Amino acid sequence: MVLCQNRICGWIQLKAVDGVGWFALVTRCRVQICLYENCFQFVKTKSTGWWEMETFRRLMGVEDSEYYQSYKHLNAKIIKPAVAEVNKVSDIVITPEIRKQGRNVTHIRFTIDTNPQLAIMNIDDGAGVRNSPIYDQLRGLNVSDRLARQWIAQHGAEYVSEKIAYTLGQGGVTNPVKYLSAAIDHDYSETPVAAPVPVSERAKRLRIIQDLSASRSPTQRDADRRLFGSTLDTADARDDFERHGWMSALNHADICEFWQDLFPNCFDEAV
Repeated sequence: MVLCQNRICGWIQLKAVDGVGWFALVTRCRVQICLYENCFQFVKTKSTGWWEMETFRRLMGVEDSEYYQSYKHLNAKIIKPAVAEVNKVSDIVITPEIRKQGRNVTHIRFTIDTNPQLAIMNIDDGAGVRNSPIYDQLRGLNVSDRLARQWIAQHGAEYVSEKIAYTLGQGGVTNPVKYLSAAIDHDYSETPVAAPVPVSERAKRLRIIQDLSASRSPTQRDADRRLFGSTLDTADARDDFERHGWMSALNHADICEFWQDLFPNCFDEAV
């Protein structure tokens, strides 16, 4: 999955300068931020895979520019400066590779390595946040790494945990990330009532699935997602799972059956 968003600001791992600190919110050209975010999500596989040039221009937000239809101009004004900036200030080092058909450049990809000078992902916010159960729950909901760490840093793990529980307790949520973001920003909370509001069986199952996923190691979680994804036989089902993860409403029955096979009787308390 790639990000087709033109962000103006983004979190990037920066080298400390004049005591500013290791992790800073920086304003950069949207092209550099887009390139960083679209490459960082492939850091484990070490390659973005091949993108058609039309797709790459769209990712960089220059698809409507006649000037950048020329690869020569695109490379000189967009690719080279953005790559140089990402490699200079971020925690990854990227290298562009191109594929040609005749004299025309038709595809581009980026190989990705960690930046040995700025590989601090396991210090402070890395080791502390990425190893926390709240971070695992957020990632299980398909919240991006950057946004998960930002929420925890800004609001605290306890507050974020409350909003996760609130979101999972709501019925009919089709986009958990968007709903959770609103819950965090606007401090959604349950309205006090005289009697406790019964929790639906579906909501209980979703909470159990989130807890089971969070209890797995990162390697196991990746394997679980790949294994389940391989069982989906329609494009709609695969797309819904890619967008919503274990919260996928379209695949809810199959998801429950998958976790039931892994952990027999895990849903007994939801009945």
